[in-house]
Amino acid sequence: MKDLEILLKNSGALPSLPMVYHHIQRVVNDPDANMESIVEIIGEDPSLTVRLLRLANSSFYGFPQQINSLSESVRLIGLKQVRDLCFGTVLIPLFPKNKVDPHFLDHFWRHNIACGIAARSLAQFRNQKNIEQYFIMGLVHDIGKITIAMNLPDLFETILKEVIASGRAMDEVERQHLGYDHTEVGALILNEWKMPQKLIDIVRGHHNFKKIQSGPIELSVVHVANLLVHAMGIGSSGEDIPPPFEESAWTQLGLDVEILPKLCEEIDRQFLEVERIFIEP
Repeated sequence: MKDLEILLKNSGALPSLPMVYHHIQRVVNDPDANMESIVEIIGEDPSLTVRLLRLANSSFYGFPQQINSLSESVRLIGLKQVRDLCFGTVLIPLFPKNKVDPHFLDHFWRHNIACGIAARSLAQFRNQKNIEQYFIMGLVHDIGKITIAMNLPDLFETILKEVIASGRAMDEVERQHLGYDHTEVGALILNEWKMPQKLIDIVRGHHNFKKIQSGPIELSVVHVANLLVHAMGIGSSGEDIPPPFEESAWTQLGLDVEILPKLCEEIDRQFLEVERIFIEP
């Protein structure tokens, strides 16, 4: 793990979150926070404002009326939920195409955006609170892969080829070549960004079957969402063969298998629109 920390800290490998997100996070964490403060901060960033308004008017929410103002969208969505969505919108530009194979990057974000939608939809079916946090969990669960790809491109290419040729799990091949895997990289990055501990734990544990069996419901949601998106063939995070399925994850969700067609419909209905919002400049 020490080699990993040295790689990230000494090579400029760790991108910094933009100040606008830190300002939003500070305001939301303030017990005296109010809607006007966060609207003012977001309003100073035209790109963020446009993305949030597009999300508020998209199938992601399906509000019955047109949302015409930033303050209205924040009021309807909620402060913590807006904070989580803002993190998602500032995250993707941190990994530019000139530093990663553009083909891999496009497929990677397609997969992870779809995972976010799937995780959010599963949480919605279970009537979980703040379903936007589930979107973020799905969006960032494989963020360690893209960091490895950006900083060790040749070795990452070797790992990808071996995964495809052997059919072995990617985290297993990563540990063989690197001594660590993408879950550890992702957790370290989120820790450096001072993200919530729960999010760090989900990223670190989403391939750990023992943790999935006994861990929080969020681990099961992300595990099932990941496998579902693999089965639907939306994007790719480097593995043609999906990770093994942990049946206890589905059992823990307590959902009927009859919801799966409706769940897939929801993911399909939202995906293209949400992808454009998060990826287009």
